[in-house]
Amino acid sequence: MNAESTREALDVASLAGDILLASGAEIFRVEETIDRIARAYGVDSSDAFVLSSGIFLTAESGKKQEFARVRHIPLSAARLDKVTAVNQLSREIEEGLHMPKEAKAWLLDIQRMPDKPRWHQVLASGVGSACFCFLFGGDVVDSMVAFLSGFVLYVYLLYLLRGRMSKIATNISGGALVTLIAGRMSVDIPDIFEKVIRVKSTGDMLEAVMNNYEENEFIVKAAAPADYRVKNFSIHKIKAKELSLELEKTPDIAKAVGAVKGDRKLIIFSAETDDLIENARKKLAAKNADMVVANDVTKEGAGFNVDTNIATIITKAGKVYDYDIMPKSRLAEIILDHMHEL
Repeated sequence: MNAESTREALDVASLAGDILLASGAEIFRVEETIDRIARAYGVDSSDAFVLSSGIFLTAESGKKQEFARVRHIPLSAARLDKVTAVNQLSREIEEGLHMPKEAKAWLLDIQRMPDKPRWHQVLASGVGSACFCFLFGGDVVDSMVAFLSGFVLYVYLLYLLRGRMSKIATNISGGALVTLIAGRMSVDIPDIFEKVIRVKSTGDMLEAVMNNYEENEFIVKAAAPADYRVKNFSIHKIKAKELSLELEKTPDIAKAVGAVKGDRKLIIFSAETDDLIENARKKLAAKNADMVVANDVTKEGAGFNVDTNIATIITKAGKVYDYDIMPKSRLAEIILDHMHEL
């Protein structure tokens, strides 16, 4: 298969993936469809990596990379009609009914399928919310409140955000559901969080975390609290003399949360100087975490006091994802995407 044919085939597979992801299809379905279409056109070397906000698709021939594409897919409302149409087309492609150019034309038609009028969507959201509330035991008043909630939600999504969540809107909306527990920081805390708790010591942070973890679905342990503290602490001045300081271990907050978290997801971080993967996996298991973000702080552009990072993400299921140097803001988005897959 020549390079031009490979590109044509993967253009079709990529476009199908774009439409599915933008229309609310599950990530594994998107990957499955991309792979199905690529193989139907004779491309066996493709590799699709799909996050909730984008697709990275590559193909190689021998040692030469013939195709690479990264697409960012903004969040938008689910479109099951588009998902159904793409799934049907992918099955027809697998049966050999469409050549790449014809399939691409069909996909572009699917992509251009008109949305329902906004007021239809707003009304459907309200009515659907009210019906579900009533079906699950709510009374008339409960159903009216549910109708209003669904109505207001879609007004917000379709008219204020115009059907797509920008990065700013996503941060504001998500931040409204986040409890931030923070010690000393070198940056200002944006005024978007549901709750902000300031602490001074590792003990204070442990107490704050244990008092608040139950009301949260994800616990992200991004702080780097001190591992040791002075045992013979004194509030009085210590006279100048030969002095020996004895240290004691501080509480392991992540391990404490891991022991009681239940169905909640615990995400931890691992800054290492050697044996990165091995040490990160040990920490993941020891703390009963669901995901660890590990980095080698000896590498240039990684670790502390820089705006970039180099990371390896390891999940409890054993999946490993390596990321080269990138802005920390972009890595944060990737971490969030992986959290939603846990």
